[in-house]
Amino acid sequence: MPAGKGMVEMLAELRAQARDLLRHRVTRNFLSGAILQVLSQAVSLAIVVYLARVLGPTSYGLLNMTMAIMAYFILLMTFGLPIIGIREVARKNDASMQIWWDIAALRTALAIVTYAILIVIALSVPALHDMRVLLILYGTSMFIIALFPDWTFIGLERMAWVALAQLIGSALTLGLLVALVHSSGNLKIAIVCVLAGSVLGLLILLVRLRQLNSSGPRLVIQRARLYELIRVAFPFIFASLSSQVYGNADLILVGFIRGKAQAGIYAAAYKVINLLAILIALISQATYPAMARVFKSDPEKRNAFARAMTAAMLAIFLPIALGGTLIAGNLTRFFYGAKYAATAEPMAILLWYVFFSALSISFANALLATNEDRPYITAITVGAIIDLALISFMVPLWGANGAAIAMVIAESFILVYLGIQAHRKLKIGFMRARVFLPILVSTLVMTAVVWALRKHLMVLLVIVCATLVYGLTLGACFFLTYKGPGQEA
Repeated sequence: MPAGKGMVEMLAELRAQARDLLRHRVTRNFLSGAILQVLSQAVSLAIVVYLARVLGPTSYGLLNMTMAIMAYFILLMTFGLPIIGIREVARKNDASMQIWWDIAALRTALAIVTYAILIVIALSVPALHDMRVLLILYGTSMFIIALFPDWTFIGLERMAWVALAQLIGSALTLGLLVALVHSSGNLKIAIVCVLAGSVLGLLILLVRLRQLNSSGPRLVIQRARLYELIRVAFPFIFASLSSQVYGNADLILVGFIRGKAQAGIYAAAYKVINLLAILIALISQATYPAMARVFKSDPEKRNAFARAMTAAMLAIFLPIALGGTLIAGNLTRFFYGAKYAATAEPMAILLWYVFFSALSISFANALLATNEDRPYITAITVGAIIDLALISFMVPLWGANGAAIAMVIAESFILVYLGIQAHRKLKIGFMRARVFLPILVSTLVMTAVVWALRKHLMVLLVIVCATLVYGLTLGACFFLTYKGPGQEA
């Protein structure tokens, strides 16, 4: 076949595939949420940078330690209820309001008990004396979280509304912070600003959820229904606890062992990592409801679905990990200033935690979507034990860097375990070489560009150039290795 004719046919086929992809429900859900999430995370990054610069490492570390400790109390009133709720809403769209009410009522009751426990602990534990008031104040966020229906919209595959609510709430928080928080002594005011943004986001989602349902929920709380929710969700408390160990135990230990300033350094690194983790969550949330709906009715699709998701994660996060490692120092100086120079090393290490986490999520989603909950819970629980064991001696030796290394090792275990379990239980394989090699080659070319430019251009320009080079190289690689439908292996 002449080259020109082959190229025309290939481009026509790619256009048709792109048109079909854009019409797909999962793709629309992801794109609509992604556009707003980019704006929302830009505002969130501005909040992080503003607070880090205004408060300084010590006060910023104290604020983040407070939030990290609070995460364990939030866990007690969360269980695995959002995961169960997403799965129920994905399968019963027309009952979304009632499902939200059942779970919100249960979480509110748990929040009342948990908040009472928090007050007692905050007032009685001497080690918490410098964050006692902050804990009690920020603890009121549990009642907002109990009612928050973001998981309902994920199940409905209307993620754009979640992102919109986050964007508007974050914008309010940023405006209040700029107006009211100007020194390290304004920690309590900073927490109030965060709470105000959360309340606004909650109201937006509740109004929209009511509009999407023809009638409101039955307000009668059925005891049998609450017991059923607790029974199904209870095993997830171990996975949730493990997730909190990942997200917070390292920061807490760094603060108590190496001091609040070191915790501020680590928190500054972790906030950037959290923004990338939100991107992973966005992709996961866009695909999980479809998996929960399709995998049971059409098991043949799950292998292709999981492979495609793994390839997408690799294509996005491998260049971020490699390129980000090279410019971590440039990024910290640009965003936080010279006093946060020590943030560069833990940030560079944590980027690989994000990479492993991104790859493992496709296997986790596939297992959860088919009600194979036990392998997921086991992976997260054992991973948390490994993480906790490692940080207990790595933090005293290496501080923030030790905590970051522990997270990378634990997450690599989770990836391997989930991959093995998904292959064994669901026959899900890994991506083909013809997909992997173009991504690898394009990433190496991009990394060379970053290395050459990092000392000569502003970091944002380096990122733009690297992104363009990576996109063009990846497109060229796939073009050169493309096989028509009749030539597929």
